[in-house]
Amino acid sequence: MLQIDATHAIEARLQNTGCVKGAVNGIAKEQNLSRSQCYKIFTQVYGMSPRQYLTQIKLNQAKQLLLDSELTVEAISHRLGFATISHFSRQFKRCTGSSPNQFRPRRQYRFP
Repeated sequence: MLQIDATHAIEARLQNTGCVKGAVNGIAKEQNLSRSQCYKIFTQVYGMSPRQYLTQIKLNQAKQLLLDSELTVEAISHRLGFATISHFSRQFKRCTGSSPNQFRPRRQYRFP
């Protein structure tokens, strides 16, 4: 039961920290767990590692930003903490089946 409570606390902290580098290590320390213990119990409960969970959070945020903002793909990649635009694009395509530019809806321009 304590492991489930710890895992839910880890999940809540991951939701709040999101893109911060080293977030999982810091959260593990807060929970008095080693990094490997943190990964093990999180994976047992959620079926994915904390790193995979963070990636899902980031990609969901990317989808929202692509749909609701005018930010460039480069700006979105940087905002979400990806090392490079190409890494972001590969991850995004792996998750959605389309590139960030293909995912973004085409804007209809009207001429005066």
